[in-house]
Amino acid sequence: MKNTDIELAEFDSQLKSVKNVQKGSISDLKKLLSKYDPLIRSLSYRAEISNTALTFEDMHSILTAKFWELTKNFDQKKGKHFASYIKEFLTFETSNRIRAFTSNKHKAMNEQVEFLDNSEQEEIPKLMLEDFVNLRKNNFSEEEWNYINLIKQNKSNNEIVELMNKNKVSVYSIRKRVVNKLKKNIS
Repeated sequence: MKNTDIELAEFDSQLKSVKNVQKGSISDLKKLLSKYDPLIRSLSYRAEISNTALTFEDMHSILTAKFWELTKNFDQKKGKHFASYIKEFLTFETSNRIRAFTSNKHKAMNEQVEFLDNSEQEEIPKLMLEDFVNLRKNNFSEEEWNYINLIKQNKSNNEIVELMNKNKVSVYSIRKRVVNKLKKNIS
């Protein structure tokens, strides 16, 4: 048998199993799952190492359930091969879960960062800001430069967040970089 004949036989076997799963065959579902388990495990591991709250086992369960759903809904008439259909949609499901978690995590972090008041701007003493004039502009990124100019204008942190069109976490990290660079350049 040629390689193409083996591939066609495998393809036909998978299509028969898919049709049987759509009719309710659990044994064919197990056969397909055993074939695609390495893909599911790989994607589950990707979710686990992405610093999400999802464990390997959680993601494996989610993807296994999604595999079953995708198998039941597979329609060969739409022109996709089953293998590419499964890989594409399971990869999308994994990415979607990771994206949803990281955006929620970022929102939670942003809500936790609160500026107390303008007193924390004392971290950048006025003397440092005066000495800053002597430093070259290329020591700072454009964002950092904008932040420094807003501080010089006595803007509050909440005003800076609005004016820079950034979230609190981003402004906090910009402030931290500015303070570190100022301390490093002045001392």
